[in-house]
Amino acid sequence: MHTPVDHQEQYKGFRVSLRCSGQRGRWEVSAVQIAHDSGREPPLFPRRRLPGRSDSALGAIERGMAWARAVIDKLDPALDGTMPV
Repeated sequence: MHTPVDHQEQYKGFRVSLRCSGQRGRWEVSAVQIAHDSGREPPLFPRRRLPGRSDSALGAIERGMAWARAVIDKLDPALDGTMPV
């Protein structure tokens, strides 16, 4: 079993925390959490595992971050900074 890899990234006012775990050359996102940067609000949902596996820790991180960005983008289109006229 590989040592777990933790990754944190900021995106549109939210903090995304990922933990990736690997076994036998296959990596998965074993925990993902999205919370507002202010820290005053609870996370959007409890930590959760994402389905699917990748060949590398970097691949798992990229997949997890793509999922988290999609969730955040769906929250409020105004976060994109593009307001319809």
